[in-house]
Amino acid sequence: MDRSNSMCDLRNIDSDDELEFGDRNLKQKSMKNRGARMDISDRIQMLRNEKAQKRSKFTRIKNNLLYLLVEDISSPDDVKLVIDDMTDAEDDVMNVIVKLTCLYKLGGINDSGQVDSMNREIDVIELESRIAQNKAVDYLMARNRTQRQKTHHLVDR
Repeated sequence: MDRSNSMCDLRNIDSDDELEFGDRNLKQKSMKNRGARMDISDRIQMLRNEKAQKRSKFTRIKNNLLYLLVEDISSPDDVKLVIDDMTDAEDDVMNVIVKLTCLYKLGGINDSGQVDSMNREIDVIELESRIAQNKAVDYLMARNRTQRQKTHHLVDR
């Protein structure tokens, strides 16, 4: 499924095409202009590097969360903070993937193989995040149950 289609915005402005990415704009003269192609290539490379950094950050935070759950060394509040950090990191990498997909689709390249690759990566990241969050919720529920049982046991005495 191609999720990025509705997120890409291509507008004609005085015979120039403008790809909008939030606060950044990439202006591209006619695609016949070799310089424009270089700008697109440079932008794609820059986004690939940014995606790699953000994907790495997401993976580190996710692995840290899973470590905290296995080692049972953190408070529920700490676990919730790491979940929030992971969600933010997931959003960051997804935003870069969408930008990169837009360039592949609208930047005159129309590389369906790369678009498919980006969509698969989105699926993988969403799955990894969902699995980690489900494990964290199970952990928090178990901790909460254990805490209630201890409290109930103390009240019964």
